[in-house]
Order: sequence, then structure tokens, then C-alpha cells
Amino acid sequence: MKNICVDLDGVLAQYDGWKGIFHFGDPFPRAVEFTKKLSEKYRVVIFTCRCNYELNAKEYYESDEYSNRVDSLSEDEVIEELKQLVAEYLLKHCFYYHEIYTGQGKPSAIAYIDDRAIQYADAEGCDFDAILNHLN
Repeated sequence: MKNICVDLDGVLAQYDGWKGIFHFGDPFPRAVEFTKKLSEKYRVVIFTCRCNYELNAKEYYESDEYSNRVDSLSEDEVIEELKQLVAEYLLKHCFYYHEIYTGQGKPSAIAYIDDRAIQYADAEGCDFDAILNHLN
């Protein structure tokens, strides 16, 4: 199965500016259905900067979540915890996906669906049908 990379904020979840690593917007209407349809033909890879250590470690270390821990976490452990926050959101809303990417650089994929690449979202959300038609 070929990979399709899908961003979280602004594509699957509503986004109106960064409010922190523990804040997620509500899912866009039909976003769960969109990931289900994608997952029938492709390996859905969630590709989000929420798991980026350089961008989010400071906020994580300063959070109550971390400050209550006695032990010090390695970079890999912080990345895993950031990934877990994303996984909990995806599970809570029943999104279909195969992987949450946390590696370096951009993962190999046949397409990247991202609100900051080619603008396709408006106040009503994404035109999921147009994306699916384009991929077929």
C-alpha cells in the first residue's frame, strides 16, 4: 500500500492559531469519513509538526504534565509523549490511520494533504471529494 501523508491541524482538525500542544480543534465535518476512504486504498500517515521536538519540547517541559515527573526524559521519550497526545486525539474521534510520523524530514508518500501547501480549505472545511477525485 502506498503512503498518503495527511496533516492534522487545518486539515482534519479545525485550526485558528496555535493554542498549545494540549489543545486540539474539533474535527472538520466528514474528516473521519475522509480518512476511512483514504485508508481503504492507501496507508494513511499523519504528518504533523506537533511531534517535532525542536518546536514543542520547551512547552512540554514547562507543562504540568512534565513538571510532575521526577525523571528526566530523553528527546526520543518526549517525541513519544507528543506522539501519544496526537494518538489520543485521533482515537477519541475515531480517525483511520496507519502511522503517526515522527522521523526526520518528509516521509515518502504519493501525496501530502496539508492546509499550508496548496490552499483548499475555507471556513466550511476541506473539499474532501475534490481531493479524492484528484487521487483516483
